[in-house]
Amino acid sequence: MQWNLLPGIIISVILGLFILYQIDFNQLISALQPVQYSLLVSAVLVTILTLFIRAWRWQYLLQPVKSVRTLHLCSATAIGFMANMLLPARAGEVVRAHIISRKEEVSTLASFATIVVERVLDLLSVLLLFALLLVLTPLPREITPLIEGLRVGGYVAAAVCGILLGSLWLMASKVTQMLRLMHICLAFLPDQWLTKLTTMFLSFVLGLQALKKGRQLASIVLLSLCLWMALALSNFLILRSFSLQLPAYAACFFLVMQTLGVAVPSAPGFIGTYHAAVVAGFAIFGVSQEVALSVAIIMHAVFFFPFILVGLLFLWQENLSLRALWSVKAQGL
Repeated sequence: MQWNLLPGIIISVILGLFILYQIDFNQLISALQPVQYSLLVSAVLVTILTLFIRAWRWQYLLQPVKSVRTLHLCSATAIGFMANMLLPARAGEVVRAHIISRKEEVSTLASFATIVVERVLDLLSVLLLFALLLVLTPLPREITPLIEGLRVGGYVAAAVCGILLGSLWLMASKVTQMLRLMHICLAFLPDQWLTKLTTMFLSFVLGLQALKKGRQLASIVLLSLCLWMALALSNFLILRSFSLQLPAYAACFFLVMQTLGVAVPSAPGFIGTYHAAVVAGFAIFGVSQEVALSVAIIMHAVFFFPFILVGLLFLWQENLSLRALWSVKAQGL
């Protein structure tokens, strides 16, 4: 076992056991019985669509590096998200970078840089969404610790995002100055190491060039908006399938909770942390824990199993295996 993965597994187990300890399983099963499965099928289709929206957005991020075929990006995206479901430590991000590098002869570090930009933009989108929810919607205030915790977490995440985005922009636009600074800070290293680090830095910076191009950045932001609208629609369909009388903005609120759930270190597939975050979100709306957990299980299943299935189909098409993905993860970048 890789011991650095142990904390995430422990967190997942603790949260999972904590939720299950408080649940009446008869009520849990009863909550699952009246589900409208036609709406769940629609939610699954919308969720699969998000993979292709992500691939389309990634195409714009990669464009300054190389014009890449959409089908290849769909394949790498689907396999990467499947790896996130089955492998620990978000290994799918490294897998995505490796696959597109292998197929399109793009620097692995350059493609990984575009994934870093993608993730920062996603986090900024969620923070903006949460800010709008706080300002524009009458979120229940009875459970203030959760709202206050989310607000404080939002401030911290916004600060981290700002620092990351600023650093990425500096790398992309002030390459010479950043190289000079790197050489000054690492002057104690042997020349051979400095040369290798310089090559790696330049490869990484190549993947950040979309941040400097206004038209491409506008397209990326627009596709990010489409992505999060689709994810909110999937949540809306799931909530409606349970006939829950919640306000429409609840679908967006659960996007925030789901993002929190997958951000916490966890076992593969975000099991435990995802469910705990969603159940905590339902408490704000006064929904019982049994119903909340049943919805959380379905929400998780709606992306977990389709992502694995679509990823396996593309994995077969690429003549790859899960063992090969694990070796990519072990090798890193």
